[in-house]
Amino acid sequence: MPGAYELPFAARLLALSGTVDAVICVGVLVKGDTSHFEYISEAVSQGIMNVGLQTNVPVIFGVLTCQTDEQVTKRSTGKNNHGIGWGKTAVEMALLRNAALGKLSQPRGMGFGQEFSKPANGEGMGAGGGKNFGF
Repeated sequence: MPGAYELPFAARLLALSGTVDAVICVGVLVKGDTSHFEYISEAVSQGIMNVGLQTNVPVIFGVLTCQTDEQVTKRSTGKNNHGIGWGKTAVEMALLRNAALGKLSQPRGMGFGQEFSKPANGEGMGAGGGKNFGF
C-alpha cells in the first residue's frame, strides 16, 4: 500500500505529464516510538521540494506531521483544515509560475499580499466570491 514515502514519485509523474498546473501532495505522518518518523518526514519533504524544483511545476507540501491522531483530526477538520490553504497555495503558485513564464495574457497579480484584480467578464472568480488574495 503506497504511503507518504511514495508521494514524491507520484508527484513527479503528475508534474511530468504536462496535464496539471500544480500538484498537492497530501498525506499524514504520525510519530511512533521509533526514529522512523524523522527519517520518513525528512525524505518526503526533500523529495517533494526536489520535484517542484526539477520539473518547474509547483508542488505543494500537504503532509501533516503529527504527534497524535488527535492532532491529525484538529489539523484536517473544521476551521483548522489545512487542505483549504494547500489548495489556495496551489492555485496561487500555478498563477505565479504562468505569469513568470509568460503563459498569462495579462497577469492579474502575483501574490505577496496583493489582491488579484477581478476579471471584467467575471470568469475565474472561484469559490472565494471574487476575492483572490496572494501570499
